[in-house]
Amino acid sequence: PKAVLVHGAGSVKELRKALELPPLEQPQSQGEFSHCYKDDCLVVAIPSLSPPPFNKWKSWSREHIEMVAHGIASHLSKY
Repeated sequence: PKAVLVHGAGSVKELRKALELPPLEQPQSQGEFSHCYKDDCLVVAIPSLSPPPFNKWKSWSREHIEMVAHGIASHLSKY
């Protein structure tokens, strides 16, 4: 794939381990674009979409997801 979106701390940890990714953490604030690259693939981490963790960031989730979507679209526009 050219882009992977992963949500939740456990999923981020497992994906990092499986793909031997560089450090990748869940964002803690709305404007933080947490990402890394594996070859040509953009890997983006977001906080969990499942409750109850989602409840902690739902107030800024819409804006954050829009920012992430723009970042992924920018990356994909190269192909």
